Amino acid sequence: EFAAALRELGQRLEHEEEDVREAAAQGMGLVAGRGDRLAADVACSRLSHPRAAVRAAAAQALGLVARAGDGGSLGELSPLLEDDDAEVRQAAVQAAFYLGDVGAGATDEAERVRQRAK
Repeated sequence: EFAAALRELGQRLEHEEEDVREAAAQGMGLVAGRGDRLAADVACSRLSHPRAAVRAAAAQALGLVARAGDGGSLGELSPLLEDDDAEVRQAAVQAAFYLGDVGAGATDEAERVRQRAK
């Protein structure tokens, strides 16, 4: 069920409506949480999508689900830092910021909140 939900959210990253793409990216962060490899793979699979809006949504999702300091995810984001589209570049910079050392503290806090909610 979890994998199917992530795949469905991944498909929504490709939706025509910006609000749906945004909700899908946020949903991946809520459902999977930081450090989920499957969620990161779902997001990474769309980083080279032909539509800029999809690449931006995928970068946003990756910033929410990849483990802070994950060199592989940072490497996947790297080409988007020089994307022709400004929205994609901005999303990639923000995701890279979250995946850096700054994101590590937020990850710890988010995990504490998630555990209390269970």
